[in-house]
Amino acid sequence: MFTSLPVTAALTAPAEVPAGGRFEDDWQGPDNQGDYVTIVPAGSPEGSYESYFDTRNGSPGTLVAPAESGAFEVRYVSGQSAKTLSSSPIRVR
Repeated sequence: MFTSLPVTAALTAPAEVPAGGRFEDDWQGPDNQGDYVTIVPAGSPEGSYESYFDTRNGSPGTLVAPAESGAFEVRYVSGQSAKTLSSSPIRVR
């Protein structure tokens, strides 16, 4: 018998970053082909992305915060399905 387990991922993003600033994000996940970590406005539709890095480059990766302030999310996204596997809130000030 074959049992399928859910794919999981985890992110460790800072709680707050300056607008336009670079920051590192530690991640854990399946690291499948095409997987990436991105920052997007909070509540953005699946598949949205702005600054991103490919997980194939290892952890941590570097993102650039948007130039505008507000509520955002750092997301680990599956390259196979474009679905968010994990997200972490982040405030851009």
